[in-house]
Amino acid sequence: ESTPNYWRAKPYFDRIVIKFVPSEADRILLLKRKAVDIVTGRPGLSPRSIKSLEGEPGLRIVTLPDTVCHWLCMNTSKPPFDNVKVRQAINYAIPIQAILPNVVQGYGTQMKSPLPSLMPGHQASQSPYKHDLEKARALMRESGVAAGTPIELSIRVGWQPHEQAATWIQPELEKLGFKVTIEKKSDAAFRQASMKGDQVLSIEAWQSWVNDPFFHLFFNFHSNAKGTNSSKYANPELDKLIDENMHEIDPAKRMAAAHRAQKILIDEAVWGLLWYDNWTRVMSANLTGIEKRWDTFDRFYAMKRA
Repeated sequence: ESTPNYWRAKPYFDRIVIKFVPSEADRILLLKRKAVDIVTGRPGLSPRSIKSLEGEPGLRIVTLPDTVCHWLCMNTSKPPFDNVKVRQAINYAIPIQAILPNVVQGYGTQMKSPLPSLMPGHQASQSPYKHDLEKARALMRESGVAAGTPIELSIRVGWQPHEQAATWIQPELEKLGFKVTIEKKSDAAFRQASMKGDQVLSIEAWQSWVNDPFFHLFFNFHSNAKGTNSSKYANPELDKLIDENMHEIDPAKRMAAAHRAQKILIDEAVWGLLWYDNWTRVMSANLTGIEKRWDTFDRFYAMKRA
């Protein structure tokens, strides 16, 4: 509810009702029946569902580039992903050119760096990775990892893009000799296992609330970021780069350090590069003024009906 005597002008809406709807099918039904005005939050609506609503009478779709990353998370503290050759092989085995049209469906772009594409310092040119099974198999031979090694690919129930991406990734990894089992977990169980380092392979998502490369690098890759460094990656050179440049005031030095950090992470194949999400909302056609900011949370103060 709006606050009486707030210092800014009175908003159009005095009251906004937020409903928690666990089922994506129910969210779509509520939109079509005009029982809700907008679907927001995560996981919100999958790209496949958004695609199905294109042209739906009474609805409009707003989509903008964003800083949300989705990646194949390899636990670098556990075999076989403590082997850099294996991680590089995985990156070459990811069928990204199939995942983009079939999973992302135009509501996101290919990840070329662990830094989001809209973040200062992002470099798309450093990554050599593309789908190349022969290259991937050669790296697996160099790794010395035995064929038939079982691995569990963990995903969250209800995150449809992750479930769909897993079905594309599984057969490609099996072509490298792995025996892959897809394990679906509740969001709470998935997050707990990730924080404890119990998962070996998973599909992860992250959005940095501050659009700064060293904020992003610290939480995802610094050895002291115990609860958020889901890859369990530890590299003294990278830690030093982050520590020395978090508060660096020289822009040129910060950008040079960000570029070096990306090279380390790409060469070490710490993440299996998947995609960056768009910020996408499906809403009533007469709803305007919703604000998109770096933290992706919706602001409703300026929202009104046209």
